[in-house]
Amino acid sequence: MLQCLCLRNLEIQVQILTGSFHAILKIRDAKKEDLNRLYQLGLATLEFKTSQHSIFMDREELAAVIKSKRSVVVVAEDGKKLD
Repeated sequence: MLQCLCLRNLEIQVQILTGSFHAILKIRDAKKEDLNRLYQLGLATLEFKTSQHSIFMDREELAAVIKSKRSVVVVAEDGKKLD
């Protein structure tokens, strides 16, 4: 039996220090306000394509996944920037 514990509204802050590189990333649930940026990132990321002829996901499907309580979509922010 496979069991999964999903935490909603979880926010984690990670500090990365390596040499001269310093970053603070905030990892959190995706929000509907993130839809446009996530969709653009998805279109630009080859690894998200499901075949050579299709986009990674329809915008409406991504919106439904973000909204769904049965799905987990997280984003990592560097400041207020999603990349």
